[in-house]
Amino acid sequence: MNYKITSPLDIVKCEINLPGSKSISNRVLMINAILGDSIDISNLSDCDDTQILQDSLQKKPAFIDVDGGGTPFRFLTSYLSTLNDRVFILTGSKRMQKRPIRGLVDSLRILGADISYLEKEGYAPIRITGKNILGGKVIVQTNITSQYLSSLLLIAPLMDRGLEIVCETEIVSNSYIDMTIEIMKYFGVNVCKKNRSYLVEKCQKYIKRDYFVESDWSAAAYWYQIVALLQKGKFRFRGLFENSIQGDSLVRFIYERFSVRSIFYNNYLEIEYFESKSNFSVLDLTDNPDLYPSIRCTMAGLGLNFPITGVDHLIYKESDRLQSVSNELSRLAEEVVGFEVNTYKDHRIAMSFAPLCIKYGCIVINDALVVSKSYPNFWNDLKLAGFKISEISRLNN
Repeated sequence: MNYKITSPLDIVKCEINLPGSKSISNRVLMINAILGDSIDISNLSDCDDTQILQDSLQKKPAFIDVDGGGTPFRFLTSYLSTLNDRVFILTGSKRMQKRPIRGLVDSLRILGADISYLEKEGYAPIRITGKNILGGKVIVQTNITSQYLSSLLLIAPLMDRGLEIVCETEIVSNSYIDMTIEIMKYFGVNVCKKNRSYLVEKCQKYIKRDYFVESDWSAAAYWYQIVALLQKGKFRFRGLFENSIQGDSLVRFIYERFSVRSIFYNNYLEIEYFESKSNFSVLDLTDNPDLYPSIRCTMAGLGLNFPITGVDHLIYKESDRLQSVSNELSRLAEEVVGFEVNTYKDHRIAMSFAPLCIKYGCIVINDALVVSKSYPNFWNDLKLAGFKISEISRLNN
């Protein structure tokens, strides 16, 4: 389904109900599965990735297709390896089958897991035969994704000998590892972190506690983008905390470069435009790569250009985000009637380009429903803010 997005004549000052954090939700669901599905979880994300993971953990079918869910695939790879005497086939979309999994599989095999590749070596689909994994010491590849490390840490309490992880490569998206450690600590398991080494001592077990999932700071980024491009407007959000465990909460500081300020009250956050002269120096997104498409589109809409580093591993995301963003922005100046965005089955491409209708009158987002991967209500929230959205055929048909 393709949507034509038209900028509002006058932005509505409104409260937006952001989804629960996908990253937090998926980690809590993993712990919940280990605890026997006994945690009362509030504000759980309703996105595709979380629903796929929740369904897979509850039903544990012999054949699991996670579609394009990178987090579900990597988390399930570790968890299913611990289920004694069960055999699973784990696969995903064509894009998922091109995203590397060897780094995690190699580590699990060293720890005693029984995993084999069914087609191309190092990629999905894989066969997992569950068994008792005793634990020990392992070296993990962390220059492609932090999810290998998080996946192993989450199942560490199931290992009789505990788990020691050593990272010999650069750690990307380190904030997500910190998130994993904080959530594990909340549920009673301590991770000792020293330089690039992580230790979960044996005999630690998760404890049952209710959990409230913060709203998603990654989703908030698109609203910061809207305010920056409109150079006016005010939005209110609940469930976003100043002392958040989400690394993408840094979006509030990043967007001060674009004259968007954040004001925390007792129960909510407000963002608004303010006049400022910002210093557009180099921006390092090593720990916040999901913000890249939104920031690049903001820069394009404002006619700004400054270096962004720490994003080389974005080629392994739902799409090659470096290429996807570059492709669509390069076509922007060439379009004569309307601007049509190909989304590459990537939710963040769709949501990051939609606000550019503020600068270019209207934009058509092809395959617009891909946003369900992380923010299913995105288009309805845009309507609430005054944007006009209509279903349309491709402009080039």
